[in-house]
Amino acid sequence: MDDYTDTLAQIPSQSGALETLQVSVAKWITLADKIAALEAEKEALTAQVNDIRQKIIPDILDSNGITGRIDILGKTITMEDAITGSWPKDAAKREAAMQKLYEYEGAGIVKATVTVTLGRDEWGKAQTLARELASEGWTVKLEDSVHPMTLKAFARERFEAGKEIEFQPLGLYCYRQAKMRDAE
Repeated sequence: MDDYTDTLAQIPSQSGALETLQVSVAKWITLADKIAALEAEKEALTAQVNDIRQKIIPDILDSNGITGRIDILGKTITMEDAITGSWPKDAAKREAAMQKLYEYEGAGIVKATVTVTLGRDEWGKAQTLARELASEGWTVKLEDSVHPMTLKAFARERFEAGKEIEFQPLGLYCYRQAKMRDAE
């Protein structure tokens, strides 16, 4: 038996704790299954709504020459053009998009960001570099950050080693929670 395994025999049944535990775990399983089902249903329903809004209704209205508004079932339906998307992440696609943007005379909307990543112990260098760039007329935004997983690992190491750590000032919260997986 490892540190993470406890047997049900250690829970006294006369206290009612075992029954409460069984009911709680059963409810957890049921609720987790319902959440998964609802998330899947929401995704499917959203896809259906988008199909109706973006394909079926526009096709019906366009094929019948309806360009204005239409009132139906107590709702007013109007058509509008919508644009959505995001700047390409892939380098080749991003370069092609940039070329197209320049072709469309859209260079003015391009924002350039120069990022210099310095190590954990180089905050002083970052401040010096920011001052130098600012003195040359550049708008400088100096930010410090800690990756959330790095912060959690740091706090967990201190906590497990018994060292002093206040979670709240770091934006962290320490709690105990049960984990569930299929029994082997």
